[in-house]
Amino acid sequence: MLAGVSYSGYAVAVLAAMHPELRPDRLVIVDSYLNLQARRSHLADSHETAREIDRETGGTPTELRRRSPSIAGLVQLIQTGTDVRVVWTISPAEQREFGGATCDATANASTLASIATSLG
Repeated sequence: MLAGVSYSGYAVAVLAAMHPELRPDRLVIVDSYLNLQARRSHLADSHETAREIDRETGGTPTELRRRSPSIAGLVQLIQTGTDVRVVWTISPAEQREFGGATCDATANASTLASIATSLG
């Protein structure tokens, strides 16, 4: 099993999607995000998390997409038996600190919808 909360949730999603040969029986992502570009777009440039993302990626849309968990990789995991659970909450504290960036529909729901469409 691979599990993570917040930034570690993003990390385990990327790891699992990039390395389906790990074949975890379960992938649990809690209060995280699956689309780094959407996450970054909701943060003010002055936000500490935005600065960290930009330092690591250069902030280009191409690089942000490249560093997001691969939809094809996540689909492959599910097709080979990995139980994928994505849980997120919306709290006043998250709204204040991150402006809804963690839990915005574009940060998770659109990716999950693409996975569902791919799986039929």
